[in-house]
Amino acid sequence: MKSIKRFADYFIFNHLFIGCCAGAQSLLTYQQLNIPVNLILVTVISLSTSLVYNTCAIPLFLCGLILLLIMSLKMSTMLLLFFMSLICLIYRIPLIGVQHKRKNLREISFLKVFIIAIIWVASTVYLPFAEFGKELGFLKMLNLMVRQLLFISAIALTFDIRDLPDDAKNSLYTVPVIIGKRNTKILCFVLLNCSFLLALHQQVNTFEEQLYPAFISVAVTILLVYFSNSGRNRYYYAFWLDGMCLFQYLVTLAFSLNKL
Repeated sequence: MKSIKRFADYFIFNHLFIGCCAGAQSLLTYQQLNIPVNLILVTVISLSTSLVYNTCAIPLFLCGLILLLIMSLKMSTMLLLFFMSLICLIYRIPLIGVQHKRKNLREISFLKVFIIAIIWVASTVYLPFAEFGKELGFLKMLNLMVRQLLFISAIALTFDIRDLPDDAKNSLYTVPVIIGKRNTKILCFVLLNCSFLLALHQQVNTFEEQLYPAFISVAVTILLVYFSNSGRNRYYYAFWLDGMCLFQYLVTLAFSLNKL
């Protein structure tokens, strides 16, 4: 049991799990847009996410593997990845001058949550769409981007609820610091319900295959947000809450396979 726990801790807290979640979100995009899966891009998204989140020593071979895989993608996709990498760099490294101090994006009030959500949606929704390169329904893609932006934003806000005592102490004015824990949870519920309503609007003819999974993933996430607080252990956030990105895809996949 101890060896299993050590492996689980390594997998979760060295951010391999969050990489799997990002890969699952990109697979969800392929499924929702009904386009062929590009496994190279899915692998790049998954490994790059683990790389960005990992503040420990980064193996050189992993960087080399990611670069090798990226070279096989379209030039437009490579440029998008480069641009997102720059944003991730600014997010972690204090390069922006604010009131005679250098700050990173995560230290600027209100920006943290939305930068995280935008980067996740750009990498897991827009990149697969852009790499596919053929004409698709723009409104369908936009609907999916907004839905996932709302879904990821709600999860990211819940992490700010966890960090509320530290953020308040350090005068970092995140959403929970400004409007309080209760109102932030209400905001999360609104975002999640809006995400479901957009799914309802888009998938009126595929109720069982698409709307049941959307309802289940939103409902479970709402429960996790409701019971969240700063006293929860690290598994609650790093596994259960982050895991909703993986859960959302697995539930959708299960319902689609059930129809075969």
